[in-house]
Amino acid sequence: MDADPRLQCPSIHQRASVGRDRGSFRGDRGSNRPSPPAPLPRERGARRERKTRLFFLPFPLFPPSPQGEGGRGDEGNPTAKITNPALISTAKLADIARQDPEFLQVGELYSKSPAFDVLKLVNDLIEQESVPLLPVLRYKPTGLRKRQDWEHTWTLQRQEDAIDARTQLPKDDPNYLDLAQAKTLKAKAIGDIPVPPKYTTSDFQKTHYWKLRGKLDVPKERWIRFPYSETDDEQPVIAWAGYDHLQLALAISAYFVHIKEEIGGSGDPRLVPLLGCLIELLPWLKQWHNDLDPAYGLKMGDYIEGFIQEEARQLNQTPDQIRTWEPPKTKGKRHKS
Repeated sequence: MDADPRLQCPSIHQRASVGRDRGSFRGDRGSNRPSPPAPLPRERGARRERKTRLFFLPFPLFPPSPQGEGGRGDEGNPTAKITNPALISTAKLADIARQDPEFLQVGELYSKSPAFDVLKLVNDLIEQESVPLLPVLRYKPTGLRKRQDWEHTWTLQRQEDAIDARTQLPKDDPNYLDLAQAKTLKAKAIGDIPVPPKYTTSDFQKTHYWKLRGKLDVPKERWIRFPYSETDDEQPVIAWAGYDHLQLALAISAYFVHIKEEIGGSGDPRLVPLLGCLIELLPWLKQWHNDLDPAYGLKMGDYIEGFIQEEARQLNQTPDQIRTWEPPKTKGKRHKS
């Protein structure tokens, strides 16, 4: 018998992660961090354990050692790396791959050619190991309707968690509830939480999205994809799937600012889907990353929410309007999926 899908929904206390929830990847906080919205350098969280797939990058995506920009250092460790959580193009990832002799050796064997195209190989491998962050780029209409059902369930669960949290307050706190009072309030204010429907392969836009997500939409991909956000190299933009919600949100916001201030200006069409990605992450940021941050003196979920509201205002839209963004019917120069 299949497990109750509600057990796969996120909860502060005991539920496992699902959808975009990455509570299990909450890395330790770093101490040397730039001002937001630049990415916060954070230690790598535990990666998902899964069956080994063909796609393997032997170089890590974290701060470089002092021995050099590519190849290996004196201790044999790879030095071709990406220093902070960031959105990057596959062209940049291919540049890093070209510096790593192990990747080149494996790529030659895999491609059966010593003159294989590194960028093509990287793109082919990442295509099969990546899923878009935005639901509108991931699901067909049937899947989007199921996603709405899941989001409704998550909303009710967060309300339930908020009531349960009141049982942990000091007994002299006016908001304190004992267990019986909490149970009564949940029954009255929330009621039974519906079991959301399971997904099928026909709910996803691509078959490999289904293979990576499955009937409960649990992320198993290695990369997150950001279609309609390419820069001048016209290659797909991606992020490592092991970032936690805050790392990913700050990486997206930094890329958003880069597009707005250094490349396309305030009216660039890439800004809307990027802001939509931040909106997609916001419930998880408020749930998992909204304690007072000791480095900034800010609640980072609230900070990102303010960033979204201000940037939406400058785009003459509301966050709700941003959420309804759909890809253009005709694929343009930068619009690669």
